[in-house]
Amino acid sequence: MREKLEGVVPVVLAILLALFLYFNNSTPTESLNGYAIVQPVKEFKAIRTLSDPKEEDHHVEVSHVDRPDDILDLRMWHGYVVFPKNPDGTPAIPTRTNPDGTKTPIWKITAKQKLFGADPGWDFGTYAGYLDGPKDHSKIHSFDVGLRISPVRFFDSVALDGLVSNQAAGVGVSFYPAPERFGEFWSHVGVGYGRVITFRDEHQRNLFYFSISTDF
Repeated sequence: MREKLEGVVPVVLAILLALFLYFNNSTPTESLNGYAIVQPVKEFKAIRTLSDPKEEDHHVEVSHVDRPDDILDLRMWHGYVVFPKNPDGTPAIPTRTNPDGTKTPIWKITAKQKLFGADPGWDFGTYAGYLDGPKDHSKIHSFDVGLRISPVRFFDSVALDGLVSNQAAGVGVSFYPAPERFGEFWSHVGVGYGRVITFRDEHQRNLFYFSISTDF
């Protein structure tokens, strides 16, 4: 049984990686919660440093074509500038009608967004999953629940986890969908794979788990 499960591990990891790539790809998201998005220009940086506070991950510039001193009230969600949709799905930015009947937006909106390959920062949460391997007479339960702590997030969606429960301790990696894919709640629910050592028998075991993240 153990050999069969260990043979499944590469397949599980490949599936997790495929899910990560699918739900966090670079294809622009067109809408959020019924609103259309002003597509940001993404700036990639290898790692977040002290000179890159999270409060400055997003930058928006807005100017009126005719009256630069005018102010536009904007809605933002996870760093995206959003507007009600036009029938064709594009952002319904206010327009003016030209003499030839065409319409021109009266606001020029430029959005920029930082994307970090590695983003250090403590993330605490919990996990629940399945411990594989033989458990006869060991009083080790297949269902395992414990705490996870992550010191870094990669590409805003992959966490390196430290795992500990009353049965085992080890390390793992968990994957989280971007909030614009399924919403705020599900961006804090991940799936992961870990390698842990059980305390009672000191055996290495695979751990397949669901996790909760408090990273914002």
